[in-house]
Amino acid sequence: MSREANYYNLVMNEGRVRLSELRGPLEAGRAALFIDRARQLAETMNITDFPSVDVPQEFDACTIDRISRPLFSVEQFLNSIYARNVFILDQNMSGQYISLNESWRSKVSSLLAHVRDIVRKADIEERLRASINQSINSLQTEVDRTQTRVSAASDALVELCDGIGQGAEALKPAVKLLERVVGAFRKVQKQKQDGGNQASLPSPDILSLPSADVSAEASH
Repeated sequence: MSREANYYNLVMNEGRVRLSELRGPLEAGRAALFIDRARQLAETMNITDFPSVDVPQEFDACTIDRISRPLFSVEQFLNSIYARNVFILDQNMSGQYISLNESWRSKVSSLLAHVRDIVRKADIEERLRASINQSINSLQTEVDRTQTRVSAASDALVELCDGIGQGAEALKPAVKLLERVVGAFRKVQKQKQDGGNQASLPSPDILSLPSADVSAEASH
């Protein structure tokens, strides 16, 4: 877990007070203590960019008017940390996305170019070709992002399988290629869902493109 994510979890366990909870001097005093603890934790954990806010050190000085602006700034700061670390902090999101390194992005992009070529040459209806290409393009968009949605690969595979179901046997080589991607993605997804924070993809060499002979054989 990242330093920021650890910091966020610690702060959330330190009696966070939100703007919407400010009702009177008691909540204002709690908010002042919360801001002070959040600032001290940021200093201890070397979390940069904590907002420069001034909070009362005496309870009698803790009013809603006095504490609202500092609390608003700290809320914004914590929201930005959450947004940057959402794939770590939100387990539901974490299970739906995986992180690809440059080697994987390059390998999958090459594979998708190969799949597009197979689809282009296949004797299929243009409507079906357009639908398949749309799913492949959606997968490429996900691959180019920092976090890749696993279901995008599954969606593309389903489109190709539907094509075979409609008699487009020439798409079989493309299905075999995408099955490798989906299998690798799902393996990491399962590791993350089982609590494996260090889940990682194998070498992208498992996606090696088939030779011309293999492609021809797969199409029969």
